[in-house]
Amino acid sequence: MPGPTKYLNPPKHFKKPPRFIEPALAELVKDPPTGSEWVHEVKWDGYRIQAHIENKKIRLFSRGGLDWSVKFPLLVKELKGLSVHNAILDGEVVWLDHEGRSHFHKLQEALHKGESQHLYYYLFDLPFLEGRDLRDQPLQERKEWLKKTLNSLPKGRVRYSDHIRGQGKALFRSACAYGLEGIVSKEINSSYNSGRSSQWLKCKCHLRQEFVIGGYSTGARSDFGALLVGVYEDEQLRYVGKVGTGYSEQTLKELKGQLKRRERRNSPFQLKSPREKGLHWVKPDLVAEVTFANWTADHLLRMAVFHGLREDKSSREIQREELGSPLLRITNPTDLVYAKEGLTKLQVARYYQDVASWILPHITNRPLSLLRCPEGAKKCFFQKHLSGKVPEAVLPIRIKEKGKVETYLAIASKEGLGSLSQMRVLEFHAWGSCADSVEHPDQVVMDFDPGPGVPWKRIIEAAEEFRQILSHLGLKSFVKLSGGKGVHVHVPIAPVYSWKQIKSFARTLAYEMKSRHPERYTLSMSKAAREGKIFLDYFRNERGATFVAPYSLRARELSSVALPLSWRDLGKTKRGDQYTVAKTYKHLKQRKTDPWRDFFKEAPRISILSPA
Repeated sequence: MPGPTKYLNPPKHFKKPPRFIEPALAELVKDPPTGSEWVHEVKWDGYRIQAHIENKKIRLFSRGGLDWSVKFPLLVKELKGLSVHNAILDGEVVWLDHEGRSHFHKLQEALHKGESQHLYYYLFDLPFLEGRDLRDQPLQERKEWLKKTLNSLPKGRVRYSDHIRGQGKALFRSACAYGLEGIVSKEINSSYNSGRSSQWLKCKCHLRQEFVIGGYSTGARSDFGALLVGVYEDEQLRYVGKVGTGYSEQTLKELKGQLKRRERRNSPFQLKSPREKGLHWVKPDLVAEVTFANWTADHLLRMAVFHGLREDKSSREIQREELGSPLLRITNPTDLVYAKEGLTKLQVARYYQDVASWILPHITNRPLSLLRCPEGAKKCFFQKHLSGKVPEAVLPIRIKEKGKVETYLAIASKEGLGSLSQMRVLEFHAWGSCADSVEHPDQVVMDFDPGPGVPWKRIIEAAEEFRQILSHLGLKSFVKLSGGKGVHVHVPIAPVYSWKQIKSFARTLAYEMKSRHPERYTLSMSKAAREGKIFLDYFRNERGATFVAPYSLRARELSSVALPLSWRDLGKTKRGDQYTVAKTYKHLKQRKTDPWRDFFKEAPRISILSPA
C-alpha cells in the first residue's frame, strides 16, 4: 500500500476540484455487520458538511450543495491552517455537550443565535486531495491520507473521526448505552460512491428520520397542537401522523412564524390526508427531524418527538426509511476475485446487491446458466443444471430437454443474488424466455462480435444500422456493452412466437446486413472468417441459448460489466469492456435516467410474423 504522504506535496499545476460532490450515504440496517473487513464510526447527530479548499480559499457546502460558509466562521478560520492547497473533505458539524454527545436541536439553537463555542467538525473522508481524485481508492487509504492531512492542525474544532475495525456489535451497544444516535459501518476497501450504497451501513439506537411538514393542528398550547407530517411515495405525499412533543418555547415561536408564512387552503397530502377539525395546511417545503417509538399497522408514527428543522435537505427527497435486506452471509469474504483491482468476494456480492433493482428484472423467473469461479476470475466453469443442495432463495425450473426433464436454476430476489454470490457466481446468462412461457421468447438478441482488426467505431456503426432496420419494422431496440469485445442489441417482443420463428427472423436480419456490406460482416462462427469482420451472432435466439444479463460481471482480468447504455452514450464509448465495477458505480450515480426503464413496457408483435 502506498504511504499516505504520497500526494501531500502539491504539484506545480493544480487540477481544480469539482464544485460539489454528491455525498456517499449509508443504508439503514437493524444490526451492524461482523468481520474484520468492516470499520465502525460514531454516527454524529448534526449537519453533513463538505469542505472545499481551493488555493487556500475555504467553502463549506451542505448536503444539498448550498454554500454554508458564513454559518461556521470559526471552522472556516481553523481549516485555513491546513497545509494543503486543493482538497475536498467530508464530515459532520455537530454541537457537543461536555460529555462528548452531539445534539441536533442544540446545533440548531446555536446557529440561530450565532453561537459557535460548542460547534465541532468531525471529518471522516477525503474524496479529493492536491489534484488527485481519491474516490476510487480504498477507504482505508483515504482515511490515512485524511489523518495525515489533519495532523497539521492543532487539536481544536476540526477533528478526525476515528474508527475501530471489527467489533461492530460491541460498539453499537456502547453507543446506545452512552446516549449516542448510533454507528456507521463501512467496508474497509470501499470506494467513495455518491448516493446510497450497501458498502456503507448505519444502525440507529432509536427510530429516527426526516419528515415533510404538511400542516399543523391547534391544541392546548394556544394556536398550536402538533405538526402534521408525511413522506413521499411515487411523487405523492402520504400523511404519516402527528408530532406533538419536543418543542421549546423559543423553537415553537420560530416554528409558528414559518408555518404562518406558508399557509394554504388545501391539504398537500395526496394520500391518507386527515380530515378532522382544526387543521391548518402549509406549503410542504419544510423538513422536520423526528424520533418515534415505532410504526403502527396503519403506517402511522407512535410517540413522535420533534428535534428540529432540517435546512440541508429538500422536502422532495424525503421517503420512509426502510431497513435494507438482511446482511449477506459470505464466507471467505476477503478472498480476491479480481486480483488486479483488489476486488474481494464480498465486494462482488455487494456489487450485485447494489444493482439488484436493475439486474433482477432481466433474470427473474428465467432459466439461468451460471459461470462460477471458485478460485478467482481466471478459473471458472459453467453450471446449467441443478446439482446437489442449493439455498432456499435459488429456485428450480424444470424444462424438457432431449426427451428428459432437466432442472435449471433461477432466482427472484436480492437474497437469491446473495446466495449465488456465496456460490462464487460471477456471470449470469439468461434464456430469452420466462419459466411460465419457456417455448415463447420475449426478446430478440443480436451480438456484434468483432474479429481481429475491427475498429470500435465500426462496431457502433453496425449496431446503429441494426437499430435503423428494426425501427423500419416498428421495433424499439436497447443496447448494452457486452463487457467483452462487442455490443449486444436487445429487442423486446410479445411472447407469441416460437423459437424457430425468432431464430429465423434474427437470421434474416443478419443476412440483410451482410448483403449490404459483405466486406464488413460475417455469419460464420469460423475464426478464420472473422478477420477484419464483425460476426453477426444471431444464434443467441435458439432454444437453450443464453445472453449475458444486463449488469452482469464478466470473468476477465478486470471487473468489466455488461452495461446497458442509451444509444447516445454508446457513441461516447471506446470499447466493450471499459466499465469496471468502480466505473459502473460512477456511471450509475451520474446518469439521469435508466435507458432500459421501458424495456418490459415494449412488447410489440413483429409485423412480418404470425403468432405460433
